[in-house]
Amino acid sequence: MSEETCKQWVAELFRIVRPGGIFVTTMNDDSLIGKMLPDELRAYQTTGVAVRDKVQQGKTMFAACHLPNYLRTGLFKQFEVLEHAPASFPFTAQDC
Repeated sequence: MSEETCKQWVAELFRIVRPGGIFVTTMNDDSLIGKMLPDELRAYQTTGVAVRDKVQQGKTMFAACHLPNYLRTGLFKQFEVLEHAPASFPFTAQDC
């Protein structure tokens, strides 16, 4: 999702979720960092988010990567983050 779509999605989650009712998974940055283009890597390291957006959103090649700190202090700042478990979602490289 684009950064703007992510913000809208998180706002909707915040609106509908009761306390203690959700966990969110994201791709582990270690699994994607080696696949980033040089400009994506620079953006990721400086802003905390890199979006491969030269294709239509929702298509296979559209990708977004977020640093855990960006998620905690930016995208999910309305939520209480209880734990970050890198690459712990079963059978995937997703963080919980």
